[in-house]
Amino acid sequence: MKCPHCGTAIHEPEERLLLKDAKGSDATATGYSEDKNYLMEYKAFSCPECGKFIVKLYLMTFAGRSNDLSEVVEEVIGYPNLPFENMLLRVANDYQTDYMEARHALSVSEKASAILSRQAIRRIMRSKTSYDHDNLYIGLEKLAGEGYLPSDLSELLQFGSRWSHRVDEAIDRQEDYDAITPSPGEAQWLISVFEALIEYYFIRPNLNETRIKRTESSIEYKEKCEDY
Repeated sequence: MKCPHCGTAIHEPEERLLLKDAKGSDATATGYSEDKNYLMEYKAFSCPECGKFIVKLYLMTFAGRSNDLSEVVEEVIGYPNLPFENMLLRVANDYQTDYMEARHALSVSEKASAILSRQAIRRIMRSKTSYDHDNLYIGLEKLAGEGYLPSDLSELLQFGSRWSHRVDEAIDRQEDYDAITPSPGEAQWLISVFEALIEYYFIRPNLNETRIKRTESSIEYKEKCEDY
């Protein structure tokens, strides 16, 4: 995993420990799904690079006290509190490492951060849209021009048009634009686009699915009550 503090790749301990409540009993989560009981486990360790403390929490299916039988239902970073990274862990795990590397690199090397962001944004565009354009920024601008994205997201994507001429110039010179040093503010904008596309294509559908399931459960519960 990547340290959430410094972004360094680290090896976390293998063993998970069972979380206890204030009375010393096994901590459980009731009603997570279909009124089943779930155990809660954790790992607490420090980053060997920066020395800062990390806690990961795990929601486990109840299958005795055997990690071989229990399955991880959900895992989050308990400390430090990183809401966006935890959402990535749940719904877009393939992009979590790219995002954390790009974000942490921003304060050290804007060029490195921009390269990581451009490559990740291309992956999203290829998997979620029909705009696999040589000029990434023109592809984003065309996506914004479709008219179905939220206005704030469209405005953010269109902001990159100010740098698209540099992409065209690099393509004409047969250069890899992803490796070109970003203009002032460009690396920061790329991080914002990366976040916004993740939210739109992964987080928002997941939240809507949760809302639908909650509504369906409520309807089923009321129908059962009416039957009695």
